[in-house]
Amino acid sequence: MNDWLSLTAFARRLQIPEPTARRYAKFFPDYLPHRKIGRMNLYAPETGDILTRISDLYAQGHKKEEIIAILEQEIPKTIDIKPSSAHDTAALTRPENNELQEKLVQFLEIVGDQSKKIDALMERDNQTAANVAQLKQDLEAEQARRRDLENTSAQYRQALLKLYQSHKQHHSMIVALRETPTGNEEQNTDRINTRIAQLEEMFLEDMSKLQQLMNKVLQKK
Repeated sequence: MNDWLSLTAFARRLQIPEPTARRYAKFFPDYLPHRKIGRMNLYAPETGDILTRISDLYAQGHKKEEIIAILEQEIPKTIDIKPSSAHDTAALTRPENNELQEKLVQFLEIVGDQSKKIDALMERDNQTAANVAQLKQDLEAEQARRRDLENTSAQYRQALLKLYQSHKQHHSMIVALRETPTGNEEQNTDRINTRIAQLEEMFLEDMSKLQQLMNKVLQKK
């Protein structure tokens, strides 16, 4: 019995989640050789191979009933393992062995509890790491959006300044035209009107560009 282990120990040895191992033990108890010692079930050494086989069958897509049929052909059905001789029976019932087994059960229960606590801490740490990674990703995306917004805003300010300077120059040119008449009032008026028409056309074109830039700024807020 020294090499018999608890289900928790087998799960850890096989790197199978303990809830999964317990589900296998619940679904297929007839094929997992075990014995109840004190308050705990201990499982025979071959239990590891059987648990691995069950896991592989699930991975292949088999259902519970199909797995039972396969195990029925491969593994002798056994609910409990009894001592094979009177010597083994006496050995199991000795007071010192009972005390040792009770201590072993207590130790395994403590190990099981600690394992659950460790798993819970690892799960919490993994969740925290995932949250930190998501926050970092969100921060980087926000920083990129702000840089893009600042760049578009700078383009808007430059376009607005260019528009102001352009119209200021055209205004000066119109004033100069008015102050230097050609002697022909009709010709002078035509020159001013032509320049004003050009100015209006440029103004509308520049305002269209400014509106497009402003729409970009508003969309990125």
